[in-house]
Amino acid sequence: MPLDGVVVGARRLEHRITPTDTFAGLLADAAVPRDEIARWQRAARPIVDLDRLSVGRMLNVDLDASGRVLALRYDLAGEVRLIAERTAPGRIALRREPVEVRLRTVGARATVGRNIKDAAMQAGIPDAVVSQVVDLLSWRLDFQEDVHRGDRVRILWEQRTRLDGRPLAAGRVLAVEYEGRTDSAAAYLYEADGAAPTYVDAEGHPLDGAPLRFPLEFTRITSAFSDARLHPILHQSRPHLGVDFAAPAGTPVRAIGPAAVRFNGVQSGFGNHLELDHGTGFVSTYSHLQRIAPELAVGAEVKRGQLVGWVGQTGLATGPHLHFAIFQDGEYVDPLAIEYPPQLGAVDETTFGRLRWTMKARLRALPQSSPAAPTAPEIGLPPLAQMASVGPITLTF
Repeated sequence: MPLDGVVVGARRLEHRITPTDTFAGLLADAAVPRDEIARWQRAARPIVDLDRLSVGRMLNVDLDASGRVLALRYDLAGEVRLIAERTAPGRIALRREPVEVRLRTVGARATVGRNIKDAAMQAGIPDAVVSQVVDLLSWRLDFQEDVHRGDRVRILWEQRTRLDGRPLAAGRVLAVEYEGRTDSAAAYLYEADGAAPTYVDAEGHPLDGAPLRFPLEFTRITSAFSDARLHPILHQSRPHLGVDFAAPAGTPVRAIGPAAVRFNGVQSGFGNHLELDHGTGFVSTYSHLQRIAPELAVGAEVKRGQLVGWVGQTGLATGPHLHFAIFQDGEYVDPLAIEYPPQLGAVDETTFGRLRWTMKARLRALPQSSPAAPTAPEIGLPPLAQMASVGPITLTF
């Protein structure tokens, strides 16, 4: 299938890959000499095999009047493209660069039926957005106990697409308000001049300093903290001084807060076991892991939300799950009963007041039956801004 393109001095050829396309075939149809095609295939091989193009991705090629390739651009996995350019006779330079992203603010409201996941799906809210919401509100809401039929949630978030309209991973949550039968909560992205963006609660207290409530993106708890539980393998009643999270083997596990690695290895019935020291006597542990992230030697520093391992079934485990425990000053504490962490000083009251009023108005204006409705014009996000943005978290159920 010939490449589509226009001639402006040299030819610029643009083509979206179909199942029958090959790099050699496409360029041969554009009258590119066979040795020229082979030269660019060899040059690109350190980054991508052009003999194996992926359906749906874009390939752009600049040619001179004699059919020599001057440059090519090819979409790679994720949000990166390959740029290859002829810099001198016989020399081709390669680099990766982030694709340009189009941003627009979209929003949706949902009413909980069976559970929040189904409600979000019916409202067109991406899983990654729901996961961010759970992380933001989980110190105020118990998503195992406080979510009831009829509860309502409204969310604004960044919808991200390529310039040609193809969807990318969802961006940041800008505002969320949850109105529940037993409790309510809210979070807003606060951006003041000259300061890094931070999330704040309904009273304007920053949320970013709090540890994550869950070491897995929102999932099912199969065994809670207990002084006496029948062990499923040993068949003895013994304390269960932690929380078990059900998740498929290989599910990513994340550090709940900044810490230093205190232990990394195999520990008796816990199997592959990791301990993180968060300072001030606060330690979190992660057990039965399939694998521990290879860079986590004892003493290594980790960040809040950093990948530390993958769910497994090592040690005395009847199935894949994560056993998560917290110590305070050497004593076990119930991870699900820890009080809301001490609040930092509130942000500027006037600025936050304007933000909250604006966000509340936009959330109230969301239509009942039009999920993911746009609430602001589209804007282009240049590559440098993309590189500085916070990546979304993927939801695991």
